[in-house]
Amino acid sequence: MHPAQMGPVLLDIIKVILCGVITPIEITRSRAVDVRELNPLRRCMADLGLKRGVVIYRGRKRVRLTADVDAIPWDEIRAGGTL
Repeated sequence: MHPAQMGPVLLDIIKVILCGVITPIEITRSRAVDVRELNPLRRCMADLGLKRGVVIYRGRKRVRLTADVDAIPWDEIRAGGTL
């Protein structure tokens, strides 16, 4: 399902295991990601001692938000791109 088709309630944090490492992922319907909105993701990372997080968003290009958080376009993921 495309993020634009999701209802008003979004899944906030998903934890997936990539190459044996838990990676928290936040999914947003926004076309842009503000680093001030990363608090829940950053808190999850701190609580679990994780070094990397990912935001999946509706933007057009992959962006390094902070040293440890990347924003990846939904369309890139849907097309088979990697985290």
